[in-house]
Amino acid sequence: MSIKSKLRISIFFVLPPRVAVKSAFVVATFAFLSFPTLKADEVKPDQPSSSSSEVRTDFVKETKDLVKEPVKEPSAQYKEPSAPTLRAPGKIVVGVVSSESRAEFDSKIIPFFKDQWANCSSCELRNLSIYDEKGSFSERLSLAQLETALDGVQFLLINVNWRYKADEHKAMAENLKKIAAKNIIIVGAAGYPKEGESSAPLSRTLLCQVPDLIIIGEINERERLLGSSYFGPEMLTAIKPPRDYIGKGLGPSFFAAKLAQNYTRKLPVDWLAHFRNQKLKSRKIWPQVEEFFQR
Repeated sequence: MSIKSKLRISIFFVLPPRVAVKSAFVVATFAFLSFPTLKADEVKPDQPSSSSSEVRTDFVKETKDLVKEPVKEPSAQYKEPSAPTLRAPGKIVVGVVSSESRAEFDSKIIPFFKDQWANCSSCELRNLSIYDEKGSFSERLSLAQLETALDGVQFLLINVNWRYKADEHKAMAENLKKIAAKNIIIVGAAGYPKEGESSAPLSRTLLCQVPDLIIIGEINERERLLGSSYFGPEMLTAIKPPRDYIGKGLGPSFFAAKLAQNYTRKLPVDWLAHFRNQKLKSRKIWPQVEEFFQR
């Protein structure tokens, strides 16, 4: 029995009977009103109540719901940016301007590239040369109208070169400069003088008037330039073809054929710097084709 209860009883017996009855009534009323009520969170383990069971049930239900529903991940997740990749065109089209007649182009140039590209199904040759009524090559029309024939062409092979004459070749040179400015690679032949003309430095030729044009020459079995060809430091290299092709003016064609097979490895704007760096690394006067396309 608590001290408060004992005190109430002692007061009841000390007071007179009439006063004690009234006091007892007052004490009882006070006790009833002041009796503490237990809240749900104050219920002890040995005092079960309906509220405690409800609280427990809700807790279990919420826990089960958490187990059933997995944590949802964000729909858009961050990914590390991948290195830029090159998109290979459906076909690697090489546009060719060559001084052979139409008949010679069909019998010489086309079979050559077909043989070189036996394992390159995406490599394609396009003849951009213009011929007269007799099927002879027209140098003026071929280079003057070249810019309008480049649709779908990845790079050019100009397998001809002449001694530069401003009155005859200025428009051709300007046309080639416009093409080079579009980041279209131009592979050009060092070339040979026309009949009755003597050889000359490359700096005096038409193709050498075009900046960043890749000039390729040809050497013989003794690794010497062919005696009649134009020459100079502007030449990237001179190719030594297989024995059956030496002396046929196909050195630049070997280079162009190899470039087509490796074209998608780099962006067009990066190939020129690559070729120059490879030549410096080789420390040779005339690095061969394979050295420019080593992986």
